[in-house]
Amino acid sequence: MKRRRGLTVVETAGAIAWFTMDACWMLGAESLALVLVLPTVVLNLVVFRYAPRTWASALVTGAMVAWACMNVLWMVHDFGMIRWGLVAGKVFLALGALMVALALVIGRSEATHTLFTRFRRLRPRA
Repeated sequence: MKRRRGLTVVETAGAIAWFTMDACWMLGAESLALVLVLPTVVLNLVVFRYAPRTWASALVTGAMVAWACMNVLWMVHDFGMIRWGLVAGKVFLALGALMVALALVIGRSEATHTLFTRFRRLRPRA
């Protein structure tokens, strides 16, 4: 029960940091967006501590981290800070897509369930 609650708290905090970072990026608040990079990436990494200990879950969690890193690299490229940021972001895109595909191959039903419960944006409304 503690693990599930921890997972929900960390994922929610990570999603809020990520959303706020993206909003700052969109609104041109570069300094605040850059401050939010660390909590966005770290909170998404901390999900590994609370996620179920299965390959499918680890791969889906890795895909979420890859997505966050892709987003951060795209953003810093957009800010003109890292010229190669978009290329690196595309590498994280490919890595994340590969992890989702592997999760679906390794454990179809578990991976599908994990994708729809952990990718909060995809979760069906009750």
